[in-house]
Amino acid sequence: MPTQSVTGANGVNGGPGGNGTAGQSENVALTTPDPTGDILTVTGGNGGSGGAGAYITQNGTIIGQMPGGSAAAGGAATAKVTNNAASTSIVTADATAAGGQGGFGGGGDNAGAGGAGGAASASAEAKNADGAASATAQATGGTSNNVGGPGFGQTVSQGPAGVTGGAATKAEAVATGKTAGAIAVATGGSGGAGGGGLDGGDGGKASGVTAKATGVTAATAEAEQYGGDGGGAQENGIFGKGGNGAASTLTNAATGSTQGGQLLLIQYTGGGSGGDSSIDAGGNGGNATSNLRVSDSTSTTLELITSAEGGFGGVGTAGGKAGKATAASDATSTVANAAVIADASAQGGYGGGVVAGSGGNGENGGAAKATAIADDTAAGATANAGVDASGYSGGQGLGAGHKGGTGGTVTGSADAIGTAGATAQVDAIAGNGGSGDSGADGGAGAAATLKNTVKGKTDGGMLNLTQLANGGTGGNSDTGAGGAGGAATASLVFDDVTANATQSASISGRDEATGGRGGAGAGGLLAAGGAAQATTEITGGAAAMVSSEADSYGTAYSSAATGAAATSTAIATCGLLANATATAQAGAGVVQGGAANATATGNGASGTATANALTSSAVTDPANAILSAQAQASATVATTAISDAALQYGNTAMAFITNRQAVANATLAPATNATAVTNVLGANAAIATAFTGATQYYAVGELGGAHSTGGTAVQTQTSSFSLKLAQSAVPAGGDLIVGLYGGETTGSGVTGVSLSVTENGATVAALSFTNDTAAQAKAAFADMAQNLGALSGTGTIALDFSLSVTSDAANSGFFGGLFIGDPPAAHPSNLFHPQLWG
Repeated sequence: MPTQSVTGANGVNGGPGGNGTAGQSENVALTTPDPTGDILTVTGGNGGSGGAGAYITQNGTIIGQMPGGSAAAGGAATAKVTNNAASTSIVTADATAAGGQGGFGGGGDNAGAGGAGGAASASAEAKNADGAASATAQATGGTSNNVGGPGFGQTVSQGPAGVTGGAATKAEAVATGKTAGAIAVATGGSGGAGGGGLDGGDGGKASGVTAKATGVTAATAEAEQYGGDGGGAQENGIFGKGGNGAASTLTNAATGSTQGGQLLLIQYTGGGSGGDSSIDAGGNGGNATSNLRVSDSTSTTLELITSAEGGFGGVGTAGGKAGKATAASDATSTVANAAVIADASAQGGYGGGVVAGSGGNGENGGAAKATAIADDTAAGATANAGVDASGYSGGQGLGAGHKGGTGGTVTGSADAIGTAGATAQVDAIAGNGGSGDSGADGGAGAAATLKNTVKGKTDGGMLNLTQLANGGTGGNSDTGAGGAGGAATASLVFDDVTANATQSASISGRDEATGGRGGAGAGGLLAAGGAAQATTEITGGAAAMVSSEADSYGTAYSSAATGAAATSTAIATCGLLANATATAQAGAGVVQGGAANATATGNGASGTATANALTSSAVTDPANAILSAQAQASATVATTAISDAALQYGNTAMAFITNRQAVANATLAPATNATAVTNVLGANAAIATAFTGATQYYAVGELGGAHSTGGTAVQTQTSSFSLKLAQSAVPAGGDLIVGLYGGETTGSGVTGVSLSVTENGATVAALSFTNDTAAQAKAAFADMAQNLGALSGTGTIALDFSLSVTSDAANSGFFGGLFIGDPPAAHPSNLFHPQLWG
């Protein structure tokens, strides 16, 4: 394998106060057909440094210094490899070019300028008609170097600006073979540091990147391009502003083809980061853009991958702006039975932070946007469009009255069109808030909002649509307040009948929203977390099966009194099987959890509608012994079934619902004079008597179920409620009492009602019954109070209630109320029921 390495001669350093000479440039081409492969590395010579200025003396004492000499540029480098050989294995061509480093400026009063990095260009071509071919071209611009250091009498205002980094002007890779792989990478050089009082140099530009692979069974082309980083200021950022990172844009830089094989095209791009400074502003990060659009008519697999990362903002007395990121993949095929894949990911840059000076706010994180389209309307084709958009963190804030930057925002969209199957998914992760130092508050996490960002189409195939939204975490603070967590919203309304001329046989829609956690502040207290809301409404054709799922998660924990709310709504509509699932998990607070509301609706010939609601307290409080609560309602679908599960803290009475197919809800920890309490006590004498005295109330709720709106087949609907209590947080000497009230029937088709009540896993026989008639169940829920015994003051109590209602006529059902509390232990009997009074 011929291997050649060429390095240009370095420039000569200048004498005292003299200028350096330029590094030698090298331009080398290697054309030696060799089946074992060709490797060429070319490096430009480094520029000579400027000489330091001579000292000026008077009577043996140094009183000044002459100007420093200027440095020279590094030499340019060009590498070109061509390998056209025949081999049954693999033929390679590797070309690497690196520009020479610029020299250092000479120190002195009026310091010498730093030298510019050398440019770089690389080309590689590999051809192999008998086997595999691989071509790699890498070009890296030289780093521009620092200006000279301060002289004996130099003031801060003196000195030249830093020099822009060396450019990577070309990276070209071409591979042709039975299988072919081409990789082209260009990276701009870093900018040089600035002199006293002036800016660092900007990052070097990268351009001219192309990668082309032509294969029979497989071809992969990868194009990468990165802007250079901005230079800092003199002496690692003591003087001047940081230089700006270079932007980078790639458009259709990766190309290729196969003859019925697998074609993979990849594009990566990144903006350079801004330079740092200690007494001035940091440089801005460079934007990054990667766009790839391909139409193919020969490959059985077409896959596009694009990625873009914005550059970081530099830190300084004011943070530099973060680079934005934009990525797009658009893949179109006309091949039957082909698989088309389009993936796009974008990540915004880190916002520049404040690290010195009198204080200030951190810059916001960079925004990210990604889009993907996968399209093949030929027979038997599948399409997959995936998007990942991530916002980066905001920068650090410094000093009281300031705050960290807000996290970067995120947007995206995905569209998949395939006759046999299609999948479209968007993942959005909002940026975290920046930290706060020296009394600054943490920055807020960014909100993540996805609304109808996915769509698709098949011709009687399977369609999958997914949206995942995550709010950013709030920034931490050393002695200030933590930043709030970002809210999350995922909402999808998709009607296949109105959107597409041909409908899918099955459709799955899913939304998930997760609120961001609050940041930690003084004393370790966490700020409020972000609320979460998920809504999924999917409508299919008359012959379709539909699954609709909505999941929302309030932030896991915060030091706020009340946790973040969570709301989920799922609707599935079609002619056949309609499954709807909604889960809402509220965040935990110190005193109480957030509200959780879940509703699931199924409209179809069959299916299920299931709703789940969960909430919890992270730390028990003397005013609230509830550790966690969960409500679940599930109904069988025949025409229409709606399930509701809801949990809320507070005093407002929740409406008694009898027009749903499954209901499980509760108001938690209401006050003594709350309407949720007084409404029940005023209408139920036995329960009121049982709860005489200073009482702590835990829950007022409802369980129930009814037959779907159509059909006469036997159905059993279920609903449940679970409550976990910390006995250490309740007054000593009390008894735990459960009341049943408000039993109500609808229709005439109820054939059986069963209630199971357990305490720490043991069945409470006095409250449980099996397969009662509607009349018996109504009597059991007619003002009954059961004493479960004294609370011990230690350990936990887990109460679980499960109600099942069996019926055979539309809308026929049973509903009943639950009342749970802890009055003083002053009752001679364990049972309070009007039927037992005499």
